[in-house]
Amino acid sequence: MPAYDWERRESAPHADCRVYRILKERWLEKAEAGGREGEFFIIDVGDWAVALAKTPDDRYILVRQFRFGSGEMSLEFPAGVVDPGEDPVAAARRELYEESGYEGGEGRLLGTVEPNPALQRNRCHFVFFPEATYRDGGAPEGHESFDVVKMLLPEVRTNALHGGIRHAIVHAALLFLTP
Repeated sequence: MPAYDWERRESAPHADCRVYRILKERWLEKAEAGGREGEFFIIDVGDWAVALAKTPDDRYILVRQFRFGSGEMSLEFPAGVVDPGEDPVAAARRELYEESGYEGGEGRLLGTVEPNPALQRNRCHFVFFPEATYRDGGAPEGHESFDVVKMLLPEVRTNALHGGIRHAIVHAALLFLTP
């Protein structure tokens, strides 16, 4: 497999879109590798944390919410942006409560992926909470509203396989959950 050695020469804000920025960057490949040059647009967005929370009766907490990108309802695990300086486990715990009203207790980082390294510079952290308990209605922000759905893991997998769950991050999360 050939090695590609690129160097970022310029990076400048192109658009500020509130929850992310678009950067316009110029990259140069080292001369011995070909010396190609190009301009690229990169989405600069914070890391994400996903709460994989299980209740005492072995059901996983999911939320159904409207997604403006697809214009449809989406069934997914509670998740959100990791605030600057925030630990991913703490962020997942916070998002779990805000979106579902459940508290996670002790959490464990299962793994991390890069959602789309072709265009984005963030990571997505998957955090497991084995003993989530209901506290109250949570604390949705801004334009958020959620329906909480609890499912056994085989039901989550079946929904993912048959189109009931189309969110790619949920599909990635399922790789970290053993049956």
